[in-house]
Amino acid sequence: MMSSLFRKIALLFVVGFLTSSCGGGGGDVASGGISGTGIGVGEITGFGSIIVAETRYGTDDAIITFGDDPTPRLESELKLGMVVAVLATKSSTGTEASRVVAEEVVKGLVTAPAAADESSIEVLKQIVIVEPGKTIIDNSIPNRDIKQLQAGVDSVEVYGYVKDNGVIVATRIELEPAPVKYTVRGFVKAPAADPGLAGTVLEIGAL
Repeated sequence: MMSSLFRKIALLFVVGFLTSSCGGGGGDVASGGISGTGIGVGEITGFGSIIVAETRYGTDDAIITFGDDPTPRLESELKLGMVVAVLATKSSTGTEASRVVAEEVVKGLVTAPAAADESSIEVLKQIVIVEPGKTIIDNSIPNRDIKQLQAGVDSVEVYGYVKDNGVIVATRIELEPAPVKYTVRGFVKAPAADPGLAGTVLEIGAL
């Protein structure tokens, strides 16, 4: 029950952060000063243990999971550019993580080819901005070139941040082998059944 609660809290912080960010960076919302417990959110920028939003988190005793899957994962499965929520405790000896949750913004079919200047691509009809020198293109994509991705054929997993206009700023893009469970997260623009949902955040998943 407690581990489930931690995962839900972490995911809520991820969603809240993704939808309030203007792209890139991260935030540390740990509370209580040097001995406090809280959640830090941001992209992974280094290892040994992991570095998120310029904070190094020890992971010796951390439970690492991806999205809603409760199956514990290895630290070696975390990659640069992944956006994570970290439940951690600060002390005089450092900051130790007890939970690390990695969460993508969109995962699914490429629905339009990359722009000629490789500045963007479309995934599940969502515009994904690719920033030179910032967005990490995984080596699962041929030549690490997003123009190699074929619309209607290839599926990808995108980590990053949702801007106010619903555009995704990618921190990491990797090829997703079939079968793919499609997921997309962002703002509701024109809800048909409930106008009160406009401007709120939903996550939609489908097999």
